[in-house]
Amino acid sequence: MSYERSPPYFDLFGAKDDADFPAELAARRGRPSRRAIEPARRDRIVELRTNIYHDFNDLHFTEKLNEVEGIAVGRETVRALLRAHGIPPKQARRRPRHRSRRQPWPAEGAPLQAGDGRAVFIFK
Repeated sequence: MSYERSPPYFDLFGAKDDADFPAELAARRGRPSRRAIEPARRDRIVELRTNIYHDFNDLHFTEKLNEVEGIAVGRETVRALLRAHGIPPKQARRRPRHRSRRQPWPAEGAPLQAGDGRAVFIFK
């Protein structure tokens, strides 16, 4: 049994190109996102970070934007904006430490290997 991929909306509505596409399906086509930050606000955030708050980390900088400057944006939005403008994080992320396995303690009744190869049993 073979499965065909679902046809695109163009085929469903008989549209041949974008001009024939029903407008109610793509009401926001060609317009900027409602969640996008205005360019003036974006420039202000980058300017504040480079001039005034240059020694703050991303979280502290976001808190100052919200409390002092009155610019309500989220931490992840600020982080993505700063990285897009080439501003690195205050402290680089460290790689995780390599995990080493611990030596198991000998259990009661288990053989304990001695240096000469003979097993010694531990009993209480």
